Amino acid sequence: MAGAAFLSASDITVGYGGGTVLDRLSLKVERGEFVALLGSSGCGKTTLLRTIAGFNRPRSGQISLAGRDITTASPDRRNMAMVFQSYALWPHMSVAQNIGYGLKLRKTPREAIAARVGEIAAMLGLTGLEARKPGQLSGGQRQRVALGRALAVEPDVLLLDEPLSNLDARVRLSLRHEIRALQKRLAITAIHVTHDREEAMVMADRIVILDSGRTAQDGTPEEVYNRPRSAFVAAFMGAENVVALKGAADGERIAIAAGPHNNAAAIARNGRALTSGSFQARFRAEAASLSPVLPSAAIPSSATTGEDALELLGTVRQTSYPGGCWRHVVAVGETEVSVDAARPVEPGTSVILSVPSAALFLFDAPQDGAAAVSHAVAA
Repeated sequence: MAGAAFLSASDITVGYGGGTVLDRLSLKVERGEFVALLGSSGCGKTTLLRTIAGFNRPRSGQISLAGRDITTASPDRRNMAMVFQSYALWPHMSVAQNIGYGLKLRKTPREAIAARVGEIAAMLGLTGLEARKPGQLSGGQRQRVALGRALAVEPDVLLLDEPLSNLDARVRLSLRHEIRALQKRLAITAIHVTHDREEAMVMADRIVILDSGRTAQDGTPEEVYNRPRSAFVAAFMGAENVVALKGAADGERIAIAAGPHNNAAAIARNGRALTSGSFQARFRAEAASLSPVLPSAAIPSSATTGEDALELLGTVRQTSYPGGCWRHVVAVGETEVSVDAARPVEPGTSVILSVPSAALFLFDAPQDGAAAVSHAVAA
C-alpha cells in the first residue's frame, strides 16, 4: 500500500486476565528508523514490544510488516530478533555458539555460520573471545554477544528490551553510542524500550512516550523535550518543578496575573492550547535563574515585569552540590522547586526566580487545582 509504514501497529488492545495494558494504541515505524518507547514501569512499553514480537496476542487491532499482516503470525515467522535485559545467553555455549545459535536453528551451513560469526565478532569487538563462555565475560561483553546473536540472523526489525539497564554507568554510556552507530551503519529498523529519558534522547530518531497503555506523545527528541503536549510529558522529560498561576490567554499573549508569590508577566502564547484562567506552570531546574534580593524588594508587583519571563518570589531552603552546579531547594509559597545555579545561595535568602518563556511549560490546571510538585517521573 502506497505510503504505508514499514512496521505498523493499529489500534492494538492487549490485556492480561480482566485488565487492559494497551488501550487501542497505534504505532508506525519507518524502515531504518530507530524508535524508543519511553515510559515509567507499568505503562505498557514492554507489552507493546512483546506484542510486536509475537509473544502476546492482541485482543483487537492489527500488526503489519512490509505490507504483510502478522497479527497472528508466530514469533519465528516475523523475522524479528530481540535483545533482552538479562542477556538470555546459553551458559554452556561459547561466544561463537551463542552468536550463531539462530543461524543453526535455520539450518544454515556450518561454513556460512562460521563466516557470519567472525564478521559479527569483529563488528562488536569480540574477536579473540569466541571460545569463551558467558561466565568468563564482563556484563558489557555479554550484552554485545546477545546483540550479535540478534544481528546474525539479519532481522527485519531489531527489538531491544532495556538491554543496558543491568550495566554499570560507564559501560552503559559506551554501549549507547555503539548500538546507535551500528544501527545507523547497518540501516537497521529498531525499537528500543527504556525508562531512561537520556538514553532515549541520545539513541533514538523518534521517541514515543507511553502513559497507561496509550501514547502520550510521539515526536523527535527535540520535540518531546522542548514542546511537551501535556503536563505528564513535561514532567517525564524533566520539568518537575510546578507552580499554580492565574491569568488569561488573549490572542498571541498570555497575561499572567500577579499572585502572592509571582509578579505579573506577559508570555508569548507560541501555540499553547490554554482555555482556563488557572494554569499549571512547569520548568526544569536548570531553566530558571536565581537572584538574591533585599527583603524590601521581594514583594510581588501588579505591574508586568518584562516580556516573556515569569518571575517568582521564594526563599532558599537547602543548598547542595551534585556536581557541575549548585542545586537549591526554594520555597515558593507552600511549593518547593529545585533551581540550579553557578554559585551557591545561602539557605534563608529571599530570591527572585526568573523563568524565560521558551523554558516555561504552561497547561490548564487540573480540575482539582492541585499544585504540588510531581515526583512520579522516571529517572
